[in-house]
Amino acid sequence: MAQAQKQFSLFCKYGHISPRYSRGECVECCSIKEKKRRVDPAYKKRMRSYFKKWRKTKTGKRAITHFHLKRLYGLTIKDFEEMVERQFNCCAVCGKNGVDEKHGRLSVDHDHKTGKIRELLCDNCNGGIGKFQDNQSLLFKAIIYLRKHGA
Repeated sequence: MAQAQKQFSLFCKYGHISPRYSRGECVECCSIKEKKRRVDPAYKKRMRSYFKKWRKTKTGKRAITHFHLKRLYGLTIKDFEEMVERQFNCCAVCGKNGVDEKHGRLSVDHDHKTGKIRELLCDNCNGGIGKFQDNQSLLFKAIIYLRKHGA
């Protein structure tokens, strides 16, 4: 009878009334323990070291890339890789091979007003278009300026 009461007890082993995990601790207990652990300097140092190493692994790099593509552009890795294949791994503006110095892949170019994805660009072309604020008239003025000065 005592075991039956223990199975159906509403209280965790610390007396909280909350849904329990299999260890006998409730959600509230786990939350309290996690908060204490996160402010522990030794724990922070250990986690920083772990994630620094993890980010350098192939799995870590892929996960971070996936996270950024999904969060910023709503793209999956598969969508991104399909775009790379369609463009033959080359920048849509200058045609340079997609492996760049900064992060080893092409950048996703998008319209900042609508959020619509355009194509993939190398860092130089993407940065250049960004500096001109996607403004065609400024780009034309820059072309005229370069022609005027013989570039």
